[in-house]
Amino acid sequence: PFLAGRFVTSIAFSPEDSSIVLTAYSASPIIRSNDPTKQKGFVCLWSSFQPSAPRSILVCETEIASCCFSPGGVHIVIGGAVDGTLVIWDLREANAQQKAVVFGSTTCYLRSPSFTSAGSE
Repeated sequence: PFLAGRFVTSIAFSPEDSSIVLTAYSASPIIRSNDPTKQKGFVCLWSSFQPSAPRSILVCETEIASCCFSPGGVHIVIGGAVDGTLVIWDLREANAQQKAVVFGSTTCYLRSPSFTSAGSE
């Protein structure tokens, strides 16, 4: 339900693991009070072994136009926002530091940026 009305703005496959893919999404034209992503920009980290829900949802305060994995591995995700902001998420950060969200029977985590060129989020 959180993807309703959004369209994919970018797709990136992991350079190390072909079962892992990133998808960036447009802002939602529909605001739902129970939507954990609301108007935030976000990138989903998906595994082909668990296609029913993303493994992680990487959130930020602006819409992401492009995303990719760091050339050095799958632990760093880089996003370029529509307003020119550069956003970086370090997937090695502990899940305990993130907000858990349940979709059906699957728990995933809303990860805030480790770095943003816009300052603190």
